Amino acid sequence: MKCTLTRLTWLSAALAALAGTAAALDFRVQLVTNQYLQDVQFLTSQSPATLRRIPTSVPGARENASVPKVMRTLARRDGSVVFSDVAPGAWLLDIQAPYLIFNQYRVDIPEPDAVSPPTTSAGEGLTWKGLPAVRVHLRGYSLESTLLSPALPYPLIAGPIGKQGFFTEPEKFNIKSLLANPMILMGGVGMLLIFVVPKLQSQLDPEAQAEMRASQASMQKKMAAFQSGDLGALFREDAPTRPSAGPSAVQAAGGSGSGKKR
Repeated sequence: MKCTLTRLTWLSAALAALAGTAAALDFRVQLVTNQYLQDVQFLTSQSPATLRRIPTSVPGARENASVPKVMRTLARRDGSVVFSDVAPGAWLLDIQAPYLIFNQYRVDIPEPDAVSPPTTSAGEGLTWKGLPAVRVHLRGYSLESTLLSPALPYPLIAGPIGKQGFFTEPEKFNIKSLLANPMILMGGVGMLLIFVVPKLQSQLDPEAQAEMRASQASMQKKMAAFQSGDLGALFREDAPTRPSAGPSAVQAAGGSGSGKKR
């Protein structure tokens, strides 16, 4: 009795696997040349194509354990890519190639409509309700939003959309970018002040020049005290200094004194 149950279990598992493989078709992709690809033979054995099964979004639905989650194949010499026995459902197609970039595609394999039991090979005796629906999937967007885009003709014709950028070309010399550099601007302003400030100081009257020298001397004194560790020198006010009497002041004082004598 136990042996009979074991045989029945194995038989049911084999039938389930046979049913899963029978309801499958071959998905085909044709790689073509364009401005980025000159010869499709360059992709031979160097361009693995991958089909990844997209989990169903139906609540409570169970995945078929006999269906592989990932299917891989290589491009042929004529540029064709064939995935054999692809089960119905949603798949994500990814084509990889050295130095080339391909789009990602969402592939929806329809459910088969069985009209007679299969005989020798998987899918024989089955008529399909429709062709696989292939849509371009933009990276960074959800797979559900891809269903809003129109379906592409089948078999899918795919070509590279660009080249991988592994190197960054150095920027060419540009005088505008050089002058717009903040360090160059700061250096230019500093050089301008070195030549302009002395000329402005020479045009000031003697009293303003003396006051400017006194403020500079006071600042230098405070900085020297700060470097020596005297922090209070920064907040200590210097005693006001009386400006030295110039020749005009001396002459005025002498003239007033001589005027009083008689």
